[in-house]
Parts: sequence; C-alpha cells; structure tokens
Amino acid sequence: GYLAGEKTWWMLGFIIIATIILGTMAAQLEMNMNLTGLLPKDDPMVDEFNYIFKEFNGASTAFIVIEGEMDEMIRYADNITPKIKTLKTWIEANSSQKVKDQHQTLLDKVKNGKAEFSGEYFRRVDYKQPLDFIQDHGIMLTKPSDLKNIKEIFYDPNFLPFLTNLNNSLEKEYIQSEEKISTTQRERSAVRFLDGIEDWVDYTTLSLYEENYNKNNAVAAASAVSLGSPYLISPDRSMLLIMAEPTFSMMNMDLLLPGINGLEELVKSEAKNFDVKAGLTGGIVLGRDEMVAGTEDSMMLTGLALLGVLILFIITFRMFSAPVLAIINLIIGLIWTLGVSWPVVGTLNMMTAMMAVILVGLGIDFSIHIISVYTELTNMGENPKEAIIETMKKVGTGIITGGLTTAAAFLTLMIGRSAGLSEFGLVNGVGLIVIMIATLITMPTLLMVKEKLHFKSKNTKPAKTKDISYAFIGKISQKVYNKWKLASAIILVLTIFFGYMMTKVTFDYNYLNMEPAGLESTILNDKIIEKFNMSSDATMMTAKSLEKNYQYTEEAKKKSSVSYVESLTDYLPTPEDQENRKAGIVAIRNRMENADIESSFNPKNWDKLVQEIQRLEYNVIEMQDMAFVGGQDMIDMKATRLVGNPEKPDLVGNLTNLVNKVSETKVNAERMTALNSDFGNAYKNIILDMADPGEIKIDMLPKIIKDKYISKNGDRYLISIYPKGDVWNIKNLEVFANEALEISGSISGTPPMFYFLMKIIGEDGRNAALLTLLVVFLLLWLDFKSITYSFLAMVPLIFGIIMMVGIMGIFNIQITLLNIMAIPLIIGIGIDDGVHLLHRYKIEGNGAITSVFRSTGKAIIITSLTTMISFGSLVFATYRGYGS
Repeated sequence: GYLAGEKTWWMLGFIIIATIILGTMAAQLEMNMNLTGLLPKDDPMVDEFNYIFKEFNGASTAFIVIEGEMDEMIRYADNITPKIKTLKTWIEANSSQKVKDQHQTLLDKVKNGKAEFSGEYFRRVDYKQPLDFIQDHGIMLTKPSDLKNIKEIFYDPNFLPFLTNLNNSLEKEYIQSEEKISTTQRERSAVRFLDGIEDWVDYTTLSLYEENYNKNNAVAAASAVSLGSPYLISPDRSMLLIMAEPTFSMMNMDLLLPGINGLEELVKSEAKNFDVKAGLTGGIVLGRDEMVAGTEDSMMLTGLALLGVLILFIITFRMFSAPVLAIINLIIGLIWTLGVSWPVVGTLNMMTAMMAVILVGLGIDFSIHIISVYTELTNMGENPKEAIIETMKKVGTGIITGGLTTAAAFLTLMIGRSAGLSEFGLVNGVGLIVIMIATLITMPTLLMVKEKLHFKSKNTKPAKTKDISYAFIGKISQKVYNKWKLASAIILVLTIFFGYMMTKVTFDYNYLNMEPAGLESTILNDKIIEKFNMSSDATMMTAKSLEKNYQYTEEAKKKSSVSYVESLTDYLPTPEDQENRKAGIVAIRNRMENADIESSFNPKNWDKLVQEIQRLEYNVIEMQDMAFVGGQDMIDMKATRLVGNPEKPDLVGNLTNLVNKVSETKVNAERMTALNSDFGNAYKNIILDMADPGEIKIDMLPKIIKDKYISKNGDRYLISIYPKGDVWNIKNLEVFANEALEISGSISGTPPMFYFLMKIIGEDGRNAALLTLLVVFLLLWLDFKSITYSFLAMVPLIFGIIMMVGIMGIFNIQITLLNIMAIPLIIGIGIDDGVHLLHRYKIEGNGAITSVFRSTGKAIIITSLTTMISFGSLVFATYRGYGS
C-alpha cells in the first residue's frame, strides 16, 4: 500500500514492462485437446499412442459417410476418391477463402521452417477391397473351417449345379454348423455371403427376364457370387463408407484445420453433383470439432465472464471507474498467468484450456476485497493514500491466506496420476498465486493512478461521506447469531437430507456427451453404429512380430464386444495355415480345370432350377429367423432385402420376386443355355485365378496394404479393433475396454483411454479432495494459530459441499470427466469466505457480528456472485464438457 501511494508512477512502469514481457511468453502457448494429454505420462496407452502416431501417422481415420441409392453412391465414391488424394490442388482452386487462408498459413510456416508438409493431406483412401489381390489369392485367404463347408461351390461352374452347391454350402456354413452365427465376425461373414447372393439374384433376374439378353449380366452374377462386393457398404445398401487416412494427427493444428475443413468442403460440394448426402465423422474429425470448440469457447467465455463481472461491479458498487480498474487489473493478472504457464506446461489440454475462465471468477475476488474496503474508507472521508495503506492492512492478510488456500486446493491435484488433472492443478494453482501477487501490486497502484489523475484534471473536494456497506446483511447475521440453536438445527437437518441425496449421484461415461450438441460427426457416428453395428472409434494396438499379430487378431475376433478387426492377417495367413490349405486348393483347382461347361440346357431341368431357387429363399428365411432370435440386426437387415419382412407384406425381397417369376414364367432353352455358358465360363476363370496354391509372402502384398498395416521401419504390425454397437454405453465401454486390455497391455484409442481415464481421475479427485481438506486446515492453523478458528472457517465449507453434491443427486446432474474437478476446486474456492470473515472478526473484536457482516459480508456476497458468473459463463460453451 505504501509503495502504491508514494511511488505510484514507478510501480506503474514496472507493471507495464512486466506485462509486455509475460504477454510475449503467453503467445507461445499451444493447445492439445487429445485424451492422451490427460493420461499419465508413463501410461502404456500413451507410449502406444505415441508409437502409432510416429510410425502410422497416428492411424487416424476420417470416415466419409455417403447416403443414397447404391449406384449413385458408388459413382460418387469413384469420382471423389482421386480428388481426396490431391486435396491440396482442390483447396487452392475451389475451397472457401477461410480454408485457403488456413492452407496458406501452413505453407508460410513450412517456408519459414516452422512446419512440415509433404504436399499431401491424405496418404491413402480406402473404399473398396484390393480386388486384384483377392482375385489372385482369394481361396488361400479363406479360413480352413469356412473352406471345408463352402468348398462345394467351387466344384462345378454350370448354373444349376452351382446353385445346388451354393445351397449345400449355405446350410453347412450357417445353418447346420455347430458355430452357426455365434460371433460378430461370423455375422459379418454371413452378411458378405448374403450380399454376394443379393447381387447374384439381381443379375440373374436381369439375365432371365430382361427383354434383350446381355452377357454382361451373367458375367457380373459370376463375379458377385465369387468375389462379392468390394465396397464398404451397409447391409441395407443405404450407406457407403470411405476411409481416408491423413498424413497428420489431431495434435497437428497446422495441417488439421485445412486438411479436415478442406475435405469437408470437398465431399459436400461434390455431393451436389450426385443424388447423395455426404459428411465426415471419425476420431480425427471429432478432434477438429473439439479443437475449434475449445479454442472459440476459451476466448468467447473469458470475454463473457469479464463482461458479466464488470456489470455486477457497476451495479453493486454504484460506480464505474473502480470496476473498470478491477477488470484491467484482472486482465493484467491473466496475462501474467498465461506468460508463466508457458515455461510451466507449454501446452494447454482440454482441462487447462479453461484456466482463464476459471481464474476470472477467482482472481477478481482479490480486487473486490480491496475495492470494497477502500471505497468504504474514502466515502467516509479518509485521504486516498492513508485509505489504501489502511485497506491493505485490513484485507492483505486475508487475501494472502485465501489465495494460498485456494492455490493449495489446486496444487493438491498434482498428486494425481492423470497428467490432465495434475497440470490443471499446477496451472491454476500457480496462476492464482500469480494473480494474487499481481493484484497486491497492481490494484493499489491503479487506484492511486485514478486518484492522482482525478484530482489533477478536476480540482474538486472529496465527496460527502456516505456508508456503502450492506447494513441489511449485518442485521440478518445478528439475528441468526442470536438464534444460533435454531439455525444449527435447521442446518443439521438439511445436511442429513442432502447427504442422503449424495448417494444418488451417478457418472456419465459417454465421451460424446461432452462434445458440442448437434455435431454432424456425432450424428453420423450414430448412423454408422445403426447400419454397421460398429463404432468409428477404433482401438489400436501393435504387434512386434507376425506371430503376435496373428495371435492378437484371432483373440480380438473372439471377443464379444468386438465388431470388426482390421489386420495384416486378412491378407497374409500364417505359413502353417497356408500349408494346410494348399491341398484343398489344389483339389479345387483340379476339379474346376476338369469341369466342362454344358453345351445346352435341358428344359426338363427347369423344375429342378425352380426348386433350388425356392430352396435358396427358404435358407435365407431360416437365417433371418435365426438372426431375429439372436439379435443380429445386420443379417436381418440383409435378409429382408432378399426375402422381405413377414410383418410388412408390401415389402417383397428381390429373391422372393425371382422365385415368383420363375414359378410363373418359364424361360426358353436358348436363353438358359446362353446364361449357363456365360456364367459358367466367367465363374470358372475367376475360381481358377483365386485357386492359386502358391504361398503368399509379405513382399507380395500390394503397397496399399503394407502402408496400412506395417510400420515405417518394418518392425511392428498395426491391428485396428472396432467396438460392437454403441461403445459409449457404460456397460459396452467397460466390457470393450477390459477385453481389449486382455489382448494386449499396450492399447490406444479413445474408448479405452476414456474409460481408464475416468477411473484414474475418479481416484485422483477423491485423493486430492481429502488432501486439500488437510492442507487447507494446516494453512488455516498456521494463519490463525488457533484450532478453533481453523475449524470454524471450514464448517460452512463442509456443509456447503454436502449440500452441493446432494443437489446434484436431486436434479440428476451427473459427474463427468471434466466436472469431477469441481470437488477439490470448490474446497479451495469455498474456504475463502470463512477466512475473510474470521480475519475481519479478529480485527474488529468480539461482538462485532453486525459490522463484520455488513462490510466483509458484502464483499463475500459479491465475490461469490462473480465466481458464479465466471463459472456460469461455461453454460454457454459449445463444448458440453465445459458446460457441465
């Protein structure tokens, strides 16, 4: 206070220089919204993520979701895929100015050596299987157990014998088999089988009943039933997926924004030229949405909090200048805090990103106590210099104690294993101390600058004395004090009730519930779950050898929570498996080589043909019934397209339609002969190509497969596991996370990271809360040098926390990954009020209830309101995790 009064201009100069230096440091801070920024630094998941990020470019995938008619979706996919690979060129020629500016910023950073860019935003685009490789090695890629059941379909290429063998194989593989359709992998295999049959039915129908016979239809039928559809298409054929793998991860903001924003503009602009709808989802797209929401929220909400606090100041103090000075002081304190944060953490995570908003509500409290007492004294006629010195005597100790106790509450979070919670505690604890120091230096200085300029510009006398304290608060407090027994009883009853309601509080494990509401990426993710029975949130792991790769892949396929596994194993069976399959493939090849295509169709076989087509319908209906009982929606969806739905008589499947046609309309022998010849020859040639008994070696794999599954240095193999159904249902998430960890101790991916992070933060939050209570009590004991006063200061805090959590139980407000930090935080914030009241009470003396509460009571009401305004501004956050 003395320095501010006597050395005002020197103090102001020091403040300006310090703010410029620390502001320059603050500009170096970066942001990382990825979950890995929250996990313990030594967690195996972080190590695995970092390895995958380095060797597989993060293995992040942007899902392009296309909806429409099948033919139109395929046309769109064929058109857009090459444009994705050359996105840089498209952005420079066709994108919006916003994306062009983001792209140019990247190029400028590359030119200045501050970023790296190969010229490609996406290194690979997958929307169909590598048909050439499958056509050369398809039967070798078939599991021995499956090959045993379906080998008959490779015996005879003639149309009717093929159909008979198809029915036999279908029954052995999916209806009579002991395995039936017992796992999700078996379900997917059945869907692919039925998908090929659907195309076979469609092309057969055209071959038989189209007005002019077209050889291409017969050839397409042979290709469909042998190779299947190469596209990533839903069983009901209403959605097609393109998977684009970027050259960057979600932590690389320089490439993330132009890359994902440019891709989004491309897919939407091209969709206008086709009769389809298209959008983006996937982890990296969600990462972009989080980055944008987090960055925009941080700036917008900090401004909103400052504005709210300013308005409250003006209303409560009935003046304009002092509140404006308090906001200026707070902005200076925030700049100092951000500047100090750069060498402390360097990067803000999704927890520390909101530090400015939090510190607005806490840091302004210091100024309120100074302004409140200072204005009381000056309004009573005290000289400004003497008033500022007296003010700092009255509130300085309370500010320091309150600041240190709140900072201690934050700093106790550093005991946690979670890097996110630990850094949150460190940044906010250090930040609060910095703002406290800044306020003790800056606020008195600014008040004196105001007084000097005021008297210099207006040579006026001080205003008449007036009392601006809250007299009514003093009167109410005195009455409560006089009726302390009744008040204590009421508080006790309420606390017991709220304590019971605490038991009703639950956890929200759904990571997507933290995302901005109505995001297209989350809506499309839900649609993928509905159509493909899998989430786009993959879990990844790497194997250090091919043997481990085979082991992990097979284990993953057996897990009940797994929908789909992508692995090198799909294209490179073990040498032992290949050797075991070799004899069967040679036998198939010999039979097919010796098979003759019938020169003509015997009309007497027409009834047999009708019977086999009807038999195929019955087999599909039986699979549909099995799927309905087993809850296998994908098979039910696919079977409905073939045989309809008993509950919807108007919905006739295309196989049922073919059965009706062949039952009513006999086709002439010439057309049947042509169909048999064209189908038989095409099918025979395809199977001969697929029946290559030679061993598949790793160097034979196409580059597109190697790039996806083999690390850059060639010593690790990537396995991607897609969870079944809605992974964010807590039961599904728990099962999936634990089953993934059973496969390998080193896994990566949003679902398991989020699940284990919630457990870690839950434990950390509990431990930090207990430690905070202990540390705060010890600090109070050191300050008051009295156990009685220390307990007194903590009583309203403890009762208040019980009531707060009880209210959460009443209104079903769930604990989330982000709001769980409020528990230790409230301890540090809530202790201030008792500290300031007791300090003032000690100074004023016994019996001073009215005077203490009318003055300091006013200050703590205002500080509580400012804290509420600051935190309350988070309700307007687009990122719902902050809103919670």
